[in-house]
Amino acid sequence: MLSSWLGKVWASRILERERAELNRSVETTKAELIRSIEHEKAALTAFLEEHRSELQELSSQRLDALNRKRDVYSRLATKMRILLRANLDPKRQEEEKWAFLAAYDEGYIWASEAVVAAVRDLIATVERKSAADRKLALTPVNAPAYTAITAEAQALDARAGSVYQACLLQMRRDCGFPESDAEYRVVSFA
Repeated sequence: MLSSWLGKVWASRILERERAELNRSVETTKAELIRSIEHEKAALTAFLEEHRSELQELSSQRLDALNRKRDVYSRLATKMRILLRANLDPKRQEEEKWAFLAAYDEGYIWASEAVVAAVRDLIATVERKSAADRKLALTPVNAPAYTAITAEAQALDARAGSVYQACLLQMRRDCGFPESDAEYRVVSFA
């Protein structure tokens, strides 16, 4: 009986000692985890703050570039009309050509590849159209090739209008409407 009672007392004390040791171990582990979590939180907060300012700077740069692009595209689109219009007086036509070249230079720097390619196609089409117009001007009306040369010049004129539309659509897409298929109508007043 005494041994039974003594066994219970010792078992109870051993159990209390083990329980206390286990509680200390749990508390120590919990404290280490809390310190680790706080350290990670601080590191993530610092990382976030560091990159937040970079993201804000990048966002600001992109917005600035987009606004600049929009300004450049507005000037370029307006000045590209000289490529479709040949009925201006020579002085005005010369001014418009120089204004187009200035807008084209600026556009080349700020425009996307798609816009630069579209403008390049427009210029190539207008060059072919000018060559056809010169050829037409040198061909007598009663010459056998006159009809074919006239048809070629008219086809290139229509092509220049559609390539001009494609340029404007690329500019629109590059300025924030990437899915746009809005048709731009070329309007001329005779």
